[in-house]
Amino acid sequence: MLSAVLEDRLGIGPAESAAGIVHGDFRLDNVLVDEADQVTAVLDWEMATLGDPLTDLALMLVYFRLDAEAGDGS
Repeated sequence: MLSAVLEDRLGIGPAESAAGIVHGDFRLDNVLVDEADQVTAVLDWEMATLGDPLTDLALMLVYFRLDAEAGDGS
């Protein structure tokens, strides 16, 4: 809905990334890191699919926000 209104009024469409691998459950619990805090592996690929890779970033931000809200006691 919002993208349709923006496209109609501003003449722009939604930005899209090239298709790529989407993990589908990307969060810090599913990442292994070494002693230097470098990612060495990403686990739990059963929800992987093809799509916009920014989906994983958005999902990680949702988990971050939910964790922050839970920490506030609300």
